[in-house]
Amino acid sequence: MQPNRTATLLIAFLVILSPSSTRADDPPKPDSPLVKLLRAGRVPAERQGTIIDMIGKRGVPSDLDFLFERLLDPAGFSPPNRVRALEGLAEAALTRDLRPAGDLARVAPLLVEKTDPAARQAAVRLAGLWKTESLGPPLQAIAASAKSAESLRASALESLASIGGKAGRESIEVLTRPSHPLPVRILATAALARLDVDAAASHAVEILRDAVKYQADLTPLLAAFLNLKAGPDKLAAAISNAKVPADAAKLALRSVYTLGHSDPSLVTALTKAAGLDAEVKPLEKADMERILTDVATQGSPVRGEAIFRRADVNCSKCHALSSAGGGIGPDLSAVGSSSPVDYLVNSIMLPDQAIKEEFQTRVILTNDGQVFQGIIADKDDKRIILKEATGDRRTIPTSEIEETKEGGSLMPKGLVNFMTRAEFVDLIRFLSELGKPGPYAIRSTPTIQRWRLLKPVDEELAKQVPSEATLRTFALEADPAHWLPAYSRVNGELPLEDLAADSASKVLYLQAEIEASAGGSLSVKLNDPAGIHAWLDDQPAPPFSADAFPITISPGRHTLTFRVDPSTRNNKPLRAEVLKPPGSSAEYTVLGGR
Repeated sequence: MQPNRTATLLIAFLVILSPSSTRADDPPKPDSPLVKLLRAGRVPAERQGTIIDMIGKRGVPSDLDFLFERLLDPAGFSPPNRVRALEGLAEAALTRDLRPAGDLARVAPLLVEKTDPAARQAAVRLAGLWKTESLGPPLQAIAASAKSAESLRASALESLASIGGKAGRESIEVLTRPSHPLPVRILATAALARLDVDAAASHAVEILRDAVKYQADLTPLLAAFLNLKAGPDKLAAAISNAKVPADAAKLALRSVYTLGHSDPSLVTALTKAAGLDAEVKPLEKADMERILTDVATQGSPVRGEAIFRRADVNCSKCHALSSAGGGIGPDLSAVGSSSPVDYLVNSIMLPDQAIKEEFQTRVILTNDGQVFQGIIADKDDKRIILKEATGDRRTIPTSEIEETKEGGSLMPKGLVNFMTRAEFVDLIRFLSELGKPGPYAIRSTPTIQRWRLLKPVDEELAKQVPSEATLRTFALEADPAHWLPAYSRVNGELPLEDLAADSASKVLYLQAEIEASAGGSLSVKLNDPAGIHAWLDDQPAPPFSADAFPITISPGRHTLTFRVDPSTRNNKPLRAEVLKPPGSSAEYTVLGGR
């Protein structure tokens, strides 16, 4: 007889209350109640994850031994639970400095796992947390391989930096050389900064000189320096002593602002190199009145929304509209109906003047000189979890914290540097209309607002006839890191022309998610089905009837995947609604967020 959920949770609660401070060198202990349940095979796979998580957070070393042995057994866990076991072991290492007994290098086969990218990523991260020196060569091979996804390469380099020592440093420095592609050099230099910030600063200046030519994403590089106590000053000095192109400095500034930092020395050096005015001063009364007049008489909310969505301004990374976008700053869906226009002006120009309590940041300095800034998402006596400006969550063990202090706003202070006065007026006009009756009102229609866009699709794939095989090979089995966020406009339309230009692909693969608490029938209605093939999870959607197709969902999370040919649609935007037909028993939410 299988234990019901209540019994399982009760046992988990009892384990939380039991002592968990056993040292790694203590004698073996009898199986804990949770391990007994897993070993007995009486818990269904879909319920094992909660137990695995609890072992990672509270389990004693013998529990970790069990997880390690079981995940190395190909038949030990289902693929999702194998990932959770790896993450549980990572949790134990990070927050409690506990590891399984024996040869930890036995995790090596998972580093070359090809069929389960999520398990491979988790194993690569775990190798660094365990600081297993013998895993340096396979980690370097992953970092150097042209076939490695960017997220996997970044994890491998971060693990090499955690392993440290001569072997770790040499493995990283090889990849900073100009003979390697710029994205590899960026990630390698970011990892090197933890081991030798001066050498990394020299490499960073060389990277900046090449950044504009390749339109490189400098965010990982700047984050590495900003997350070190001495990092901003070291990089600022290197930039001041070198000739950095103005456009490269602007790209770097954009990354600094995206990361929610405004470190004076680095911002000043980059601003000077970019030829911009570093200081943003409060507006005099007369200047504010002129801005308010221009917003009312000349501002365009249509142009303002385009600026809001622009890459260099990147408002959607932190702020949500219609529940789609970042959750770092306030949801702006109704900001125009609740905030005066002068408040909106000051909030963008001088974001530190008025920070709502729930968005107050904390700056944490660790014992090894790293600095992290974000909003506290969760904390206990073992760790603090920060939600950073990028949307990522960073776990910091309390045992490694040297100092915490109140930080400023994650809102970039130099945002206006990337806009003309007319653009600033348009942006304010757009924000001032949000939530008011009209085209920018809060909508009740369940429209898909948050999408995922597959990175540029291979030309050969674009030529293939859409089928279940192509869907599975190129979409459902794609590395999660290859899916990028994309958001509909306030009116629910997703501008395909912009996405097609960004991805340089003949076709686009898009995904959206539905969370159902009760199953039943739904209808997916499109503004125009031309050029679109659709799937629900891994099955082709039923044929369109006019502009809609029916689906049936069970409780849980479901994925809608669309293959879109923008040229067939003449680049007409895509608008998709998920509707509940009369008499349907379905209860669902179209998922938003980042």
